[in-house]
Order: sequence, then C-alpha cells, then structure tokens
Amino acid sequence: GDEIPLSVSATTVGSWVPREVVLRSPWLTRCLDAPEGSTLRRSFRGEDMTAKSARWHMPTDCYTLCQVHRVRSEGGCYPHTYELRLDHSNEVLMRALREDEQSACRIFARGVPLERLAEASEQCEDYLGCVTPNFWGTSFAVNDSGADLDAFTARCPEATALPLRQRSELCTVGYRANILGDCPRKVTVEFERNGTRHVFENIEPRWDKKLNSYALPFFGRVKKASAKNFQLVVNKDPNTIFLMFGKISKDVFCLDFRGPIAPLDAMGIAIAAMAKKRAVS
Repeated sequence: GDEIPLSVSATTVGSWVPREVVLRSPWLTRCLDAPEGSTLRRSFRGEDMTAKSARWHMPTDCYTLCQVHRVRSEGGCYPHTYELRLDHSNEVLMRALREDEQSACRIFARGVPLERLAEASEQCEDYLGCVTPNFWGTSFAVNDSGADLDAFTARCPEATALPLRQRSELCTVGYRANILGDCPRKVTVEFERNGTRHVFENIEPRWDKKLNSYALPFFGRVKKASAKNFQLVVNKDPNTIFLMFGKISKDVFCLDFRGPIAPLDAMGIAIAAMAKKRAVS
C-alpha cells in the first residue's frame, strides 16, 4: 500500500484518497485512533459501498436461520464477544465486541479473528458498523461503517481535513421502560429503506396458567425461557414473523430473520437484546 510520510499534514491528506494506507504518521494515527504502522482500509468519501451493501445490507425473501454465540470474560464480566453463525453449517458470518455495558458494540465481518477483536480498528475493511445504546438501555442505534465525525473532530480538530464518510443510521431498536418488571418487554424496530418506512413490534406473549408465566410458541427453535425472547411482526399479525430471537442455552441464542430485515440489521437487533438495560426488567 501507499505510505503516508511522517511529515504528513492535514492539507496533504485532505486531497489524497487512497484505498489502502500503511499508517506511519503519529498525527494520522491519533486522528484515526489506530495503532501506528497498521494497514487500514478506510470508508473514505470515494469508497464504493456496493460490495459491502450487497452482502450485509441487502435482505432476502427467505428465512436465514442463525445462532448468536456469546463469550463473556471470567465471572461474566466485560468484554463480551459475539459470533453470528449459520445454523445449518456453523459458518461464522460476523463477529462483534462490547468492551463495557455503556460503550458501542462494534461489528466486524468474519475476517477479524475472535482473539483479535479487541485490537481491531474501526478503520479496517472488515468493520461493518456499531450498535450505540442510550444510558437507560431503552434505545439503540444500529449504524453503518462510516465514521463518527463529531468524535473524530473532538479528539483531533485537524481531522476535518480527512476525506471520511459520515456514518449513517441503519435502524433503531426501542424498549419500553419497565423497571418493575410487572409486564412483558415491549420491543420496537424502525428503519427506512428505499423510501419505505418499516415498523416492527414484538408479539405480546400470553399468560399460560399451566406454566404460571408468559409464553410464546417458538416452534422448537428456542429452548430456554427468558425475558429476552421475542418475535417481530407487522401490525400484530402473528402469521408472518420477520425476526425471532430466543435463548437456546446460557450463551447461545437463536436468531432467525427475513426481508426487509437485512443481516446487519438482525445482528444489531440481537446485540441490543443482549445489552444491559437499566430501565427494563
């Protein structure tokens, strides 16, 4: 790749848009928050997003059956890592890292090994996006692989000269506040795609007298009772389930979805479901 010399300035970088760059500039590594000497492929304004969009942002009409595997640090502490795997082949599609309960969860393609997630940069080609929570855990934004320009500018004011693409919000995931836990969780997912606004809500579970708890049919896909389990539908129609998430074992979850929900949307929704929620029981 092309190298940026140590004498690089904001002016020269602003007019220089390579696809690949080996970082040798202390100034640039500080702006991009990346290890000095690392090779990065950045979402510059001139980047062709076609290939990435076709793989991760495009929904399909058929169901994609997956599992999310969570790995927690000793004692259940952070960081937590996640892998999205195809159900029938165990093939890994994406990996994600949540460093603590309040930080954004960063999502990468499978090209980043699990053991290297902590050192992976948001500037690498495998970076797909992130899930950003609010303080209470009632609202989550799923963003694409663009840069958070406000954060870049705050960290390094000269970064305004870098030809970076502003990140875009793909979808939002909302949870109704329920501190007392006296009713089932209420989940809402919203996004706009190709001029059409989509709104999904979870099916409200019914009280089962025999089980003495709320229950939903999961057609053998979910094995464990959990407040995290839910199914997303449109207009409360239970005949077409667009996404199903539920617990299989302590750290394995079912994630089945279909269009218009895309793979990156589904991963973001699952990450939001597993996140800490201060105002939701």
